[in-house]
Amino acid sequence: MSEKNIKIFKFVNGQEIIAEIVGESDSDVTLRNVLALHQQMKPNTSELALGLAKFLPFCGDEEITFQKEFLDKNVMLVYNPINDIKRKYQEAFSSIVLPNNTIGTPGIING
Repeated sequence: MSEKNIKIFKFVNGQEIIAEIVGESDSDVTLRNVLALHQQMKPNTSELALGLAKFLPFCGDEEITFQKEFLDKNVMLVYNPINDIKRKYQEAFSSIVLPNNTIGTPGIING
Protein backbone atom coordinates (compact mmCIF):
# COMPACT_ATOMS: atom_id res chain seq x y z
CA MET A 1 0.00 0.00 0.00
CA SER A 2 1.51 3.29 -1.12
CA GLU A 3 0.93 6.06 1.44
CA LYS A 4 1.06 8.81 -1.17
CA ASN A 5 -1.82 7.22 -3.10
CA ILE A 6 -4.22 7.14 -0.11
CA LYS A 7 -6.82 9.87 -0.65
CA ILE A 8 -10.14 11.02 0.77
CA PHE A 9 -12.93 11.75 -1.70
CA LYS A 10 -15.75 14.06 -0.57
CA PHE A 11 -18.92 13.64 -2.61
CA VAL A 12 -21.43 16.42 -3.26
CA ASN A 13 -23.96 14.61 -1.02
CA GLY A 14 -21.54 14.93 1.93
CA GLN A 15 -20.36 11.30 2.01
CA GLU A 16 -16.61 10.76 2.29
CA ILE A 17 -14.59 7.71 1.33
CA ILE A 18 -10.93 6.86 1.83
CA ALA A 19 -9.12 4.63 -0.64
CA GLU A 20 -5.84 3.86 -2.34
CA ILE A 21 -5.67 5.00 -5.97
CA VAL A 22 -4.17 2.07 -7.89
CA GLY A 23 -4.88 2.97 -11.50
CA GLU A 24 -5.98 5.77 -13.76
CA SER A 25 -6.75 6.05 -17.45
CA ASP A 26 -8.30 8.74 -19.63
CA SER A 27 -11.78 7.53 -18.66
CA ASP A 28 -11.49 5.61 -15.36
CA VAL A 29 -9.99 5.71 -11.85
CA THR A 30 -9.46 2.44 -9.97
CA LEU A 31 -9.53 2.43 -6.16
CA ARG A 32 -8.52 -0.34 -3.76
CA ASN A 33 -9.75 -0.98 -0.20
CA VAL A 34 -12.50 1.64 -0.32
CA LEU A 35 -13.92 2.57 3.09
CA ALA A 36 -16.65 5.04 4.03
CA LEU A 37 -15.80 7.62 6.70
CA HIS A 38 -18.47 8.19 9.36
CA GLN A 39 -18.40 10.94 11.97
CA GLN A 40 -20.54 10.92 15.08
CA MET A 41 -20.53 12.59 18.44
CA LYS A 42 -19.07 10.61 21.33
CA PRO A 43 -21.74 10.02 23.99
CA ASN A 44 -21.88 12.67 26.73
CA THR A 45 -19.13 14.78 25.12
CA SER A 46 -18.71 17.36 22.40
CA GLU A 47 -15.98 15.30 20.71
CA LEU A 48 -16.29 13.71 17.28
CA ALA A 49 -15.55 10.03 16.78
CA LEU A 50 -14.48 8.63 13.42
CA GLY A 51 -15.66 5.31 12.08
CA LEU A 52 -14.52 3.37 9.04
CA ALA A 53 -16.87 0.95 7.27
CA LYS A 54 -16.79 -0.93 4.00
CA PHE A 55 -18.08 1.41 1.28
CA LEU A 56 -19.95 -1.33 -0.60
CA PRO A 57 -20.57 -3.98 2.08
CA PHE A 58 -21.89 -6.62 -0.34
CA CYS A 59 -19.16 -6.17 -2.96
CA GLY A 60 -16.61 -8.98 -3.13
CA ASP A 61 -14.12 -7.02 -5.25
CA GLU A 62 -11.01 -5.54 -3.67
CA GLU A 63 -10.82 -2.88 -6.37
CA ILE A 64 -13.59 -0.60 -7.67
CA THR A 65 -13.40 1.35 -10.91
CA PHE A 66 -15.21 4.67 -11.25
CA GLN A 67 -15.76 6.49 -14.51
CA LYS A 68 -14.06 9.89 -14.43
CA GLU A 69 -17.25 11.43 -15.78
CA PHE A 70 -19.10 10.21 -12.66
CA LEU A 71 -16.34 11.51 -10.36
CA ASP A 72 -16.27 14.88 -12.12
CA LYS A 73 -20.01 15.33 -11.47
CA ASN A 74 -20.17 13.88 -7.96
CA VAL A 75 -16.89 14.61 -6.14
CA MET A 76 -16.25 18.06 -4.65
CA LEU A 77 -12.79 17.41 -3.19
CA VAL A 78 -9.96 14.89 -3.26
CA TYR A 79 -7.42 15.42 -0.50
CA ASN A 80 -4.72 13.80 1.62
CA PRO A 81 -5.85 12.43 4.99
CA ILE A 82 -4.25 13.55 8.23
CA ASN A 83 -1.80 11.04 9.70
CA ASP A 84 -4.19 9.65 12.35
CA ILE A 85 -6.83 8.79 9.76
CA LYS A 86 -4.23 7.37 7.38
CA ARG A 87 -2.88 5.16 10.21
CA LYS A 88 -6.39 3.87 11.08
CA TYR A 89 -7.01 3.14 7.41
CA GLN A 90 -3.75 1.20 7.09
CA GLU A 91 -4.51 -0.76 10.27
CA ALA A 92 -7.85 -1.83 8.77
CA PHE A 93 -5.98 -3.74 6.05
CA SER A 94 -2.97 -4.93 8.04
CA SER A 95 -2.47 -7.62 10.64
CA ILE A 96 0.20 -5.37 12.16
CA VAL A 97 -0.95 -2.63 14.54
CA LEU A 98 1.02 0.55 13.88
CA PRO A 99 2.35 2.42 16.94
CA ASN A 100 1.25 5.93 17.83
CA ASN A 101 3.70 8.69 16.99
CA THR A 102 3.94 9.69 20.65
CA ILE A 103 6.90 9.05 22.91
CA GLY A 104 5.94 7.55 26.25
CA THR A 105 7.50 8.02 29.62
CA PRO A 106 8.14 4.82 31.62
CA GLY A 107 5.23 4.18 33.94
CA ILE A 108 2.87 6.52 32.05
CA ILE A 109 0.43 5.20 29.48
CA ASN A 110 -0.04 7.45 26.46
CA GLY A 111 -3.08 6.89 24.38
